[in-house]
Amino acid sequence: MIEEAQTTDFPELKTIGMACFENSIRTPGENYLASVLFRRYFSKRRFRARQHQGTRIFVYRHQDALVGFYELETDGLLSSLYVDPDHQKKGYGGALLRHAEQLAWQLKLPKLRLDSSQKAVIFYEAHGYQKVKKARYVFGVCMIPMEKQLSKA
Repeated sequence: MIEEAQTTDFPELKTIGMACFENSIRTPGENYLASVLFRRYFSKRRFRARQHQGTRIFVYRHQDALVGFYELETDGLLSSLYVDPDHQKKGYGGALLRHAEQLAWQLKLPKLRLDSSQKAVIFYEAHGYQKVKKARYVFGVCMIPMEKQLSKA
């Protein structure tokens, strides 16, 4: 079940987000500064601030467990889409992405944009996203800009 995130969900969102970040780097301790910044990004205070600014945060619950989430900003940036590593490759990410696309369509956004990790590019391409610029590195983390034009489902 996909539903809007509650404040009580924020600690679990941080755990999932950090697990995905750590799963995407090659060695423990690599990109220390990026790790610090990710921890700050996933703080309760920052989640609340983003919600206050209009970012919509949705969670996927399966059998009472929070397995993933996404954040959609008002300008069509999908700033986060994470599925707990233990629950990946089970369709949760695709369901969250389709939900985000439907929400964006309802909000009359013409496209969704995102920055993909190298590991997630294949997932996004399979859902119709295209690379729009060359990869860039932010604090040592590779980010690949992608987007998808939305059409009525």
